[in-house]
Amino acid sequence: MGGTILHTLSWQWLFAINVLPGTLALLLAVRALPRDAIRMQAPFDTVGAILSALLLGSTIMAANSLQNATSQFGSLCWMALAALSGMAFIWQIRRTGHPLLPPSMFKNERFTLAAFTSMVAFVSQGITFIALPFLFQSEYGYSPVVSALLFTPWPLGIVLIAPHAGRWADTISAPAISTLGLVIFVVGLILLATLPASPSMWDICLRSLVCGIGFGCFQSPNNREMLSNVIREHASYASGVLSIMRTFGQCLGAAAVAVLLAADERSIHVALWSAAAASAVSVVVSASRLRKITHPAETG
Repeated sequence: MGGTILHTLSWQWLFAINVLPGTLALLLAVRALPRDAIRMQAPFDTVGAILSALLLGSTIMAANSLQNATSQFGSLCWMALAALSGMAFIWQIRRTGHPLLPPSMFKNERFTLAAFTSMVAFVSQGITFIALPFLFQSEYGYSPVVSALLFTPWPLGIVLIAPHAGRWADTISAPAISTLGLVIFVVGLILLATLPASPSMWDICLRSLVCGIGFGCFQSPNNREMLSNVIREHASYASGVLSIMRTFGQCLGAAAVAVLLAADERSIHVALWSAAAASAVSVVVSASRLRKITHPAETG
């Protein structure tokens, strides 16, 4: 849809088009959510929320500032702010009685590994989603509409495989299925990174489909692994961590592409190989969970 909008309208419509579905979601939420909310006795961790925003924002800004060789001082400042806010955030959630993010969640190694695996996988996806349009349009000469269509097999593969992967995770092993999905995802990224100089559209679509199948096979079981390895009272926190890892990983991936393209506009294939390397790291992390099928209950 994004490519079609850019082809027919101005870039502002990429944001304006979200007003209608956003309004619809708001109306559905007002109608569906319970009106008699349970009053929370625990105070909101305002300090933790501010430190969390500083940590995530400064980390992304530090990565993004690396693309400008003349702003080394600015990069160091952002890195320092990220380090200081990170230490302050850890100190805050350990000392307060009602932290924004309970640190006891991360005592469960399977939850922590699943969260980290998710972040690295979304870094890879973020790199690929930014790099491929440059590849399709700059090197292969496709229009924005055709470039968008070449992306279609990726989400189609996710839609086709994700429901089955979720069921397989229930009967086999969530870490095993998600690790297998990441292996397929790495293969798909390598196939995209090794595209020839003049590939056919079918060739590109098939390679994108492999990526989608692999990512769909990974995502559902990994989400299940995260949510099932915390106590019930921490389920909402785990869901929040899941969303943060997804968004944070995609932002880091986009910043990484910006840094690579700023250094050399022809480094699109380097970006794709970087995505494959990041996914290979996620395979190693995910595979380490296979020996942790049994785990102690979370405490705290």
